[in-house]
Amino acid sequence: MRRTLCLFLLLLGLALHAAPLLQEGDRMVFCGDSITDQMIYTRLVMDYLALRYPGVHVVFYNTGISGSTAGGWKGGFADHVLALKPTVVSICLGMNDGEYKPFDQQIADGYAANMSDLVRQAKGGGAKVVLLTPGVIDDDTINPTRGKGIYNDTLGKLATTIEGLAAREGAPVFNIHTLMLDVETRAKAATPGFTMIPDGVHPAPPGHVLMAYGLLKALDLLTPAASVTVDTATRTTVPARCTVTDLNVTADKVTFTRTDAALPTYLPPEAVTALGKLTPVLAELNDYRLTVTGLAAGTWALTVEKDAVGTFTADELAHGVNLGLLPGPWTRLAKTVDDRASLASRQYYRVYHGLGARHFPQVADADTPTLQALTGEMETARQAYIAKLVTAYEAGERARAEIPAAARTWQWTLTRVP
Repeated sequence: MRRTLCLFLLLLGLALHAAPLLQEGDRMVFCGDSITDQMIYTRLVMDYLALRYPGVHVVFYNTGISGSTAGGWKGGFADHVLALKPTVVSICLGMNDGEYKPFDQQIADGYAANMSDLVRQAKGGGAKVVLLTPGVIDDDTINPTRGKGIYNDTLGKLATTIEGLAAREGAPVFNIHTLMLDVETRAKAATPGFTMIPDGVHPAPPGHVLMAYGLLKALDLLTPAASVTVDTATRTTVPARCTVTDLNVTADKVTFTRTDAALPTYLPPEAVTALGKLTPVLAELNDYRLTVTGLAAGTWALTVEKDAVGTFTADELAHGVNLGLLPGPWTRLAKTVDDRASLASRQYYRVYHGLGARHFPQVADADTPTLQALTGEMETARQAYIAKLVTAYEAGERARAEIPAAARTWQWTLTRVP
């Protein structure tokens, strides 16, 4: 019953959008290089789905490999991605493919061919594909031998290559290079010394928030969180993706109980600090709006459960305030979900990188029947152990989706400040 209701709410919330790529019961694999291997933008996508669509079950796998390229992935795609039987595959490659050199058309053509091969393999395996372009480097922090002053031009042209591939393949795509370069450029102009890429290549959380935003846009999952309009004059409410009960209105206080079907997502505090005034991305990710009309003029304090969320004028509340970036019980819930997503990512990382076939030590050259049998027995035992760990991981992923489904009803109180 709960799953049916959650799926209904998912479809209802996306009624005005094209069908999203992710649905109840899907299996999504993130394929990429060391930036994917950081397990940050991927985790933020996991957080978003669990919080914006409570109770919807999608299992995520991160198969990022440090230093990899599209060409390097061609041979291992079947073993490391398709073997997981994904229904959706995201591919974010290209940072290493341009070789940290000025743009070279021959290299770009090879990159396009290799990416096309990966897309065809994924589709041939029955998966839908979503593409992210390469990101950016920071010329101020990158090692001068790795494309300082020239590589963002290369990455921009590779990004255009991916957009063309996506158009030919009918695959959704987001150009994170353009977004990240724009934010980086404006941030450096406003704050000399700013960086969201400390080593020049691998983004810190602010950069990963932009990447997660791009992937969510490409997946067509980016929708507002719950909102409500309270008319104190008529004592009525207009809820969106939430239910409101027990509304009580007096001259100095408004109280109600609210159950949300779409919650604000987790945003790393350092990303909020760095990006909050630079880009509308954060507000779009966490549009969690409260509108209250008919209040007496003056200042009103909002408390949700025992959390002091903030104070607002009656005029601000009448126009609507976005609470998504403010503290409240939703912030602690989001942190709990993110902690679980981080744990899940690390657990699967140990399976994928620590127990994968390419890391398994060989006993010896299997040149005798005895050694062949021993190697076969070890491989069988290894596969059985991996299967057991993956089963436990998938159960944990389903349990993670239930965390926000079980704790999203709160008491809201607006009190007039004397």
